[in-house]
Amino acid sequence: MSSALPMTLRVYQSIAAAAAPLAPALIQRRLKQGKEDPERIGERRGIARDPRPQGPLVWIHGASVGEVLASAALVERLRALDLRILLTSGTVTSASIVARRFPADVIHQYVPYDSPRFVARFLDHWRPSLALFIAHQPLPTEKARSVLPAEVPLADATFNASRTALLVRSIMSKRPSLLGEALRDRLHQPHRMHLYPWVEEVIHVAEAAGAYGAAICGAGPSVFAFCAPSQAERIAKAMEDEHPLRGRALVSKITDKGMFRTL
Repeated sequence: MSSALPMTLRVYQSIAAAAAPLAPALIQRRLKQGKEDPERIGERRGIARDPRPQGPLVWIHGASVGEVLASAALVERLRALDLRILLTSGTVTSASIVARRFPADVIHQYVPYDSPRFVARFLDHWRPSLALFIAHQPLPTEKARSVLPAEVPLADATFNASRTALLVRSIMSKRPSLLGEALRDRLHQPHRMHLYPWVEEVIHVAEAAGAYGAAICGAGPSVFAFCAPSQAERIAKAMEDEHPLRGRALVSKITDKGMFRTL
């Protein structure tokens, strides 16, 4: 059967098998970097912590946080059909997301390293009835740019130009109350909202929670919000709670260091 595989795949399998003895050194390095859970390191060798549940078992794999979060709706649909779920991922952060946000009956295991021996051990134990792999599909900047119109009404261009001036005035005069109006936009946000419709709700929640203003960051779908330092944690939590499966909130300070150019 292996001879029917493409040459490139056969070569890859041979290299993976030959590299298996290097796994302990790789694991130790990743442990020192905080990239592995020392209590669950056996899972990387295909050793399971949990017994296989009775009946059909659907194996879903997502590489990291984004893919795991993207599987949430699918997991709920499958659970509604009374199917048990094995969810694998490859990062400590994604494992913590599963523990916090997914139902307790969803089994999480770290995906084994890609060595034939480890993978075989994993498959022999779990014997999945169906395997589904969540592809990493970020929103390319090119796609976000492609939805913008080639021409815009003069009124919209004037509107944005005036808000740019207002943003500068707000910052220079230390009047954060002007930021909400300064961040209003007619040139890109209205055209991009359909690409990530949940973003509009996150922006509204941030402002309702007391942020000075909020908007799409760059081409999206990230959202940023300006707020008083004392309110940052509360507003960040409100934003994340609005759509917890779409991302996580980070609180950061604004630096006074920017780009300088000597003429």
